[in-house]
Amino acid sequence: MSWLLLLVTTGSHASSWLSSRPFHLVMQTEIERPFAAEVLISPTGATGLMLASSNNASQQFVIGSLSKQITAALLLRQVEQGRVSLTDRPEQYLPELPEEWQGRLTLGQMLNHTSGIIALSKPLAEQPGQFRYSNLGYDLLGQIIEKVGKRPYADQAMALFRLCEMNHSFAPDQRRPLSTAANLAPGQTERQDGTLVAVAHSLPRASVPSGGIVSSAPDLAAWNRCLYQSDRVLAENGHMLIPTSTRQHRWGKLGYAAGLQVAETDAGLEYSHSGYVPGYIATMSYYPQHQVTLVILENVSWYPGNMPRVFGIHDRLRNELIRQLANKFISEEQG
Repeated sequence: MSWLLLLVTTGSHASSWLSSRPFHLVMQTEIERPFAAEVLISPTGATGLMLASSNNASQQFVIGSLSKQITAALLLRQVEQGRVSLTDRPEQYLPELPEEWQGRLTLGQMLNHTSGIIALSKPLAEQPGQFRYSNLGYDLLGQIIEKVGKRPYADQAMALFRLCEMNHSFAPDQRRPLSTAANLAPGQTERQDGTLVAVAHSLPRASVPSGGIVSSAPDLAAWNRCLYQSDRVLAENGHMLIPTSTRQHRWGKLGYAAGLQVAETDAGLEYSHSGYVPGYIATMSYYPQHQVTLVILENVSWYPGNMPRVFGIHDRLRNELIRQLANKFISEEQG
């Protein structure tokens, strides 16, 4: 497999600490499966690395559960405008929700996956307050965003993308379905026997807030700059970034805020999430002390029976970046 190394200029100063060779070695060794992805490492105010399977920087992917942080931001923007509160009950906006749920959970619990929501046809999994990952919870938040914002979810997302100068991102809906994406990488899914099957360019509209947004690697780096380094997304992003629950993860025990995982690493604080939907997988991390973003986007959803295999290369690339960032810390302290 051949790789093309692209330099993505995000500023005028070179990143002398950032070495591409170890990342190439990670991608070329100990590979349990094929790997052809967009990998972007983007330091602010410096030259970053884009290790890519194509030379199309505007290549689009469905970003899976990376969508959740965008949904969280859209809801929190409504909170800042006083139209909704995180202590509100979801049935205040969606009265058709099951009667058994009513009076038992809040919008804040839906944001941090402690609502206990499994399915509309089922009772809550447990007493709200315990972590249980829920795509449906975020899809319902998308409906609430439409109600309180008085505009379709896709329109509110697009306004946010324009604000953050994300020119290759959108939330599919009936007016702009997934099939209209001009630069969408064709998605494939792996069967248990290892064969790859093309997926149709369609996702349920109702699942867009939890996993159906379309974006590109440079756009996601722009999103991180917009969210973490400016007040364009939120005037105060504490609700977005401060963990209020914890989850068990293959990386260990992680904090969970609003659509974001939070961890302390050798490189300092890390905000992250991964995504998995039919045809696409994704990983994104941000390191605020260094203002560095890592984005990995693939257009194959590998068989989910072995998640360490599915995300193994992503995890090793993350580990290599943390190693280089930690060495940068040491060099700065010694220098």
